[in-house]
Amino acid sequence: MSRLAGLLAATSETSKFLKIQSPNTPVEEIGNIFRAEMYWGDALGQVIEGYDPNGPVIFLGTLTPNKTAPLSALFVAVADLGLELIVVGGGPQESELRQSVQEQGFQTNITFVGAVTDPRPWITRASVVVTAGRGAIECMAAGRPTIVATSEGTHGLATLSNLDELQSYNFTGRTPSSTQPTPGKLTQAVTEARRLDPHERCEIAEAMHEVGTIAPIVNAVHDRS
Repeated sequence: MSRLAGLLAATSETSKFLKIQSPNTPVEEIGNIFRAEMYWGDALGQVIEGYDPNGPVIFLGTLTPNKTAPLSALFVAVADLGLELIVVGGGPQESELRQSVQEQGFQTNITFVGAVTDPRPWITRASVVVTAGRGAIECMAAGRPTIVATSEGTHGLATLSNLDELQSYNFTGRTPSSTQPTPGKLTQAVTEARRLDPHERCEIAEAMHEVGTIAPIVNAVHDRS
Protein backbone atom coordinates (compact mmCIF):
# COMPACT_ATOMS: atom_id res chain seq x y z
CA MET A 1 0.00 0.00 0.00
CA SER A 2 1.40 3.40 -0.96
CA ARG A 3 1.57 6.46 1.21
CA LEU A 4 0.94 10.12 0.54
CA ALA A 5 3.80 11.52 -1.51
CA GLY A 6 3.16 15.06 -0.35
CA LEU A 7 0.81 17.31 1.62
CA LEU A 8 -2.95 17.84 1.33
CA ALA A 9 -4.55 21.28 1.57
CA ALA A 10 -8.21 22.03 2.16
CA THR A 11 -8.09 25.40 0.38
CA SER A 12 -6.02 27.37 -2.11
CA GLU A 13 -5.10 29.69 0.75
CA THR A 14 -3.64 26.76 2.73
CA SER A 15 -1.98 25.35 -0.38
CA LYS A 16 -0.10 28.61 -0.98
CA PHE A 17 1.04 28.68 2.64
CA LEU A 18 2.31 25.09 2.54
CA LYS A 19 4.19 25.67 -0.69
CA ILE A 20 5.98 28.63 0.89
CA GLN A 21 6.79 26.70 4.05
CA SER A 22 7.88 23.53 2.25
CA PRO A 23 8.76 24.47 -1.34
CA ASN A 24 10.22 21.06 -2.23
CA THR A 25 7.16 19.08 -1.09
CA PRO A 26 4.27 18.43 -3.49
CA VAL A 27 0.96 19.91 -2.31
CA GLU A 28 -2.41 18.67 -3.57
CA GLU A 29 -5.60 20.62 -2.94
CA ILE A 30 -8.68 18.65 -1.90
CA GLY A 31 -11.00 21.54 -1.02
CA ASN A 32 -13.77 21.64 1.56
CA ILE A 33 -15.31 18.32 0.55
CA PHE A 34 -19.10 18.55 0.19
CA ARG A 35 -21.74 16.65 -1.77
CA ALA A 36 -25.18 18.25 -1.85
CA GLU A 37 -27.05 14.99 -2.40
CA MET A 38 -25.50 13.51 0.73
CA TYR A 39 -26.30 16.56 2.88
CA TRP A 40 -29.75 17.41 1.52
CA GLY A 41 -30.78 13.98 0.23
CA ASP A 42 -33.78 13.51 -2.05
CA ALA A 43 -35.31 16.78 -0.83
CA LEU A 44 -32.67 18.95 -2.54
CA GLY A 45 -34.70 19.84 -5.62
CA GLN A 46 -37.78 20.61 -3.54
CA VAL A 47 -35.74 22.78 -1.17
CA ILE A 48 -34.30 24.83 -4.04
CA GLU A 49 -37.70 25.27 -5.71
CA GLY A 50 -39.36 26.12 -2.38
CA TYR A 51 -37.36 29.30 -1.86
CA ASP A 52 -39.44 32.07 -0.27
CA PRO A 53 -38.07 35.58 -0.90
CA ASN A 54 -40.23 36.85 1.96
CA GLY A 55 -38.76 34.47 4.52
CA PRO A 56 -36.59 35.63 7.43
CA VAL A 57 -32.92 36.48 7.32
CA ILE A 58 -31.03 33.67 9.06
CA PHE A 59 -27.67 34.01 10.78
CA LEU A 60 -26.08 30.58 11.00
CA GLY A 61 -23.02 29.86 13.14
CA THR A 62 -21.52 29.32 16.56
CA LEU A 63 -21.66 32.53 18.59
CA THR A 64 -17.94 32.94 19.21
CA PRO A 65 -15.99 36.22 19.52
CA ASN A 66 -15.19 36.30 15.79
CA LYS A 67 -18.92 36.53 15.02
CA THR A 68 -19.64 39.53 17.27
CA ALA A 69 -18.74 42.28 14.81
CA PRO A 70 -20.76 41.02 11.82
CA LEU A 71 -23.73 40.14 14.04
CA SER A 72 -23.76 43.56 15.69
CA ALA A 73 -23.76 45.16 12.24
CA LEU A 74 -26.46 42.77 11.06
CA PHE A 75 -28.70 43.65 14.01
CA VAL A 76 -28.75 47.28 12.91
CA ALA A 77 -29.15 46.38 9.22
CA VAL A 78 -32.25 44.20 9.67
CA ALA A 79 -33.82 46.72 12.04
CA ASP A 80 -33.28 49.51 9.49
CA LEU A 81 -34.73 47.33 6.73
CA GLY A 82 -37.67 46.19 8.87
CA LEU A 83 -36.82 42.52 8.39
CA GLU A 84 -36.97 39.50 10.68
CA LEU A 85 -33.66 37.98 11.77
CA ILE A 86 -33.35 34.54 13.36
CA VAL A 87 -30.00 33.77 14.97
CA VAL A 88 -29.36 30.03 14.74
CA GLY A 89 -26.51 28.85 16.94
CA GLY A 90 -25.25 29.02 20.49
CA GLY A 91 -21.90 29.80 22.02
CA PRO A 92 -19.96 31.86 24.56
CA GLN A 93 -21.15 35.21 23.17
CA GLU A 94 -24.84 34.36 23.14
CA SER A 95 -25.73 36.10 26.42
CA GLU A 96 -23.80 39.22 25.44
CA LEU A 97 -25.48 39.36 22.03
CA ARG A 98 -28.94 38.82 23.51
CA GLN A 99 -28.32 41.68 25.93
CA SER A 100 -27.18 43.91 23.07
CA VAL A 101 -30.42 43.25 21.20
CA GLN A 102 -32.49 44.15 24.27
CA GLU A 103 -30.51 47.32 24.97
CA GLN A 104 -31.00 48.54 21.40
CA GLY A 105 -34.71 47.67 21.38
CA PHE A 106 -34.46 45.19 18.51
CA GLN A 107 -36.46 42.39 20.16
CA THR A 108 -39.32 42.66 17.67
CA ASN A 109 -36.97 42.03 14.75
CA ILE A 110 -34.52 39.51 16.19
CA THR A 111 -35.01 36.03 17.66
CA PHE A 112 -32.37 33.69 19.11
CA VAL A 113 -33.05 29.95 18.90
CA GLY A 114 -29.78 28.76 20.42
CA ALA A 115 -27.75 25.75 19.35
CA VAL A 116 -29.43 23.27 17.01
CA THR A 117 -28.43 19.76 15.98
CA ASP A 118 -29.75 20.17 12.44
CA PRO A 119 -29.72 23.60 10.75
CA ARG A 120 -31.43 22.42 7.56
CA PRO A 121 -35.00 23.36 8.60
CA TRP A 122 -33.78 26.89 9.33
CA ILE A 123 -31.84 27.15 6.07
CA THR A 124 -34.98 26.05 4.23
CA ARG A 125 -36.99 28.91 5.79
CA ALA A 126 -34.43 31.59 4.91
CA SER A 127 -34.72 34.29 2.29
CA VAL A 128 -31.08 35.20 3.02
CA VAL A 129 -28.43 33.43 5.10
CA VAL A 130 -25.46 35.16 6.73
CA THR A 131 -22.76 32.65 7.55
CA ALA A 132 -19.27 31.48 6.56
CA GLY A 133 -17.19 28.38 5.85
CA ARG A 134 -18.99 25.07 5.59
CA GLY A 135 -22.33 26.68 6.40
CA ALA A 136 -22.03 28.90 3.33
CA ILE A 137 -21.57 25.88 1.07
CA GLU A 138 -24.58 24.11 2.60
CA CYS A 139 -26.79 27.18 2.14
CA MET A 140 -25.72 27.99 -1.41
CA ALA A 141 -26.25 24.36 -2.41
CA ALA A 142 -29.85 24.78 -1.20
CA GLY A 143 -30.33 27.78 -3.48
CA ARG A 144 -30.33 30.34 -0.67
CA PRO A 145 -28.72 33.75 -1.25
CA THR A 146 -25.72 33.70 1.06
CA ILE A 147 -23.73 36.54 2.61
CA VAL A 148 -20.26 35.59 3.83
CA ALA A 149 -19.21 37.56 6.91
CA THR A 150 -16.91 37.11 9.92
CA SER A 151 -15.04 39.54 12.13
CA GLU A 152 -12.10 39.12 9.75
CA GLY A 153 -14.18 40.88 7.15
CA THR A 154 -17.43 40.97 5.23
CA HIS A 155 -17.10 39.55 1.76
CA GLY A 156 -20.75 40.23 1.02
CA LEU A 157 -23.15 38.35 -1.23
CA ALA A 158 -21.85 35.21 -2.91
CA THR A 159 -22.36 35.53 -6.68
CA LEU A 160 -21.27 33.58 -9.72
CA SER A 161 -18.56 36.15 -10.37
CA ASN A 162 -16.90 35.75 -6.97
CA LEU A 163 -17.36 32.03 -6.19
CA ASP A 164 -13.78 31.20 -7.18
CA GLU A 165 -12.40 33.85 -4.85
CA LEU A 166 -14.60 32.65 -1.99
CA GLN A 167 -13.62 29.03 -2.54
CA SER A 168 -9.92 29.96 -2.50
CA TYR A 169 -10.41 31.41 1.00
CA ASN A 170 -12.77 28.69 2.25
CA PHE A 171 -15.82 30.97 2.07
CA THR A 172 -14.59 33.33 4.81
CA GLY A 173 -14.15 37.07 5.29
CA ARG A 174 -10.44 36.77 4.43
CA THR A 175 -10.96 37.31 0.71
CA PRO A 176 -9.04 40.25 -0.83
CA SER A 177 -12.32 42.03 -1.57
CA SER A 178 -13.61 41.73 2.02
CA THR A 179 -14.10 44.84 4.11
CA GLN A 180 -14.79 45.49 7.78
CA PRO A 181 -18.35 44.55 8.84
CA THR A 182 -20.48 47.66 9.22
CA PRO A 183 -24.25 48.21 9.32
CA GLY A 184 -24.06 49.92 5.93
CA LYS A 185 -22.17 47.02 4.38
CA LEU A 186 -24.64 44.47 5.77
CA THR A 187 -27.64 46.57 4.72
CA GLN A 188 -26.30 46.67 1.18
CA ALA A 189 -25.52 42.95 1.17
CA VAL A 190 -28.95 41.93 2.48
CA THR A 191 -30.69 44.19 -0.04
CA GLU A 192 -28.65 42.71 -2.90
CA ALA A 193 -29.29 39.18 -1.65
CA ARG A 194 -33.06 39.63 -1.61
CA ARG A 195 -32.85 40.87 -5.22
CA LEU A 196 -30.58 38.08 -6.47
CA ASP A 197 -31.69 36.86 -9.88
CA PRO A 198 -33.49 33.49 -9.55
CA HIS A 199 -31.48 31.99 -12.40
CA GLU A 200 -28.20 33.00 -10.77
CA ARG A 201 -29.38 31.63 -7.44
CA CYS A 202 -30.03 28.23 -9.07
CA GLU A 203 -26.73 28.33 -10.99
CA ILE A 204 -24.87 28.92 -7.73
CA ALA A 205 -26.70 25.95 -6.20
CA GLU A 206 -25.59 23.81 -9.14
CA ALA A 207 -22.00 25.01 -8.78
CA MET A 208 -22.05 23.98 -5.10
CA HIS A 209 -23.46 20.52 -5.87
CA GLU A 210 -19.96 19.06 -5.59
CA VAL A 211 -17.16 20.87 -3.80
CA GLY A 212 -13.66 19.48 -3.32
CA THR A 213 -12.17 16.16 -4.38
CA ILE A 214 -11.09 13.02 -2.58
CA ALA A 215 -8.96 11.83 -5.51
CA PRO A 216 -5.57 12.52 -3.82
CA ILE A 217 -6.70 10.55 -0.75
CA VAL A 218 -8.04 7.65 -2.80
CA ASN A 219 -4.86 7.52 -4.87
CA ALA A 220 -2.75 7.47 -1.72
CA VAL A 221 -4.39 4.35 -0.31
CA HIS A 222 -4.19 2.25 -3.45
CA ASP A 223 -1.15 0.36 -4.69
CA ARG A 224 0.64 2.16 -7.45
CA SER A 225 2.13 0.28 -10.32
